Amino acid sequence: MIIYVNARFITQPLTGVQRYAFEVCIQMKKMNPGIIFLSPKNVMQPEWKKLLGVKTIGLLTGHLWEQIELPIYLLRMKKGLLFSPCNTGPLLVGKHCLTLHDVAFKIFETSHTHLFRKWYNFLNCANQPFICLQ
Repeated sequence: MIIYVNARFITQPLTGVQRYAFEVCIQMKKMNPGIIFLSPKNVMQPEWKKLLGVKTIGLLTGHLWEQIELPIYLLRMKKGLLFSPCNTGPLLVGKHCLTLHDVAFKIFETSHTHLFRKWYNFLNCANQPFICLQ
């Protein structure tokens, strides 16, 4: 099975989440050099793009790229599994693994704005069971 990685993290400023994604992806690439890393064109981490061999696709950026162009690209490929290592991923991809780094929006609702909670609930939990280990 082909594994695709949502590498949108290379278009973002460096935080712990992006560092986690990069380190996990480096290890994944060592174990399986055939993994395909995909990102939008607005790369902020060019050295990571080179090390991972990231393929940039589409014209959009951010969540629009993730929700529109990435699923369309994967639909054309017809097979494979998508891994999204940074909290969000496309809703319309069937075989999809997601790393959710922080579930505070679920547990401590008053610590986030109503809009943020709605958005993250929509992106991360739409029509899927949610399991929280405390």
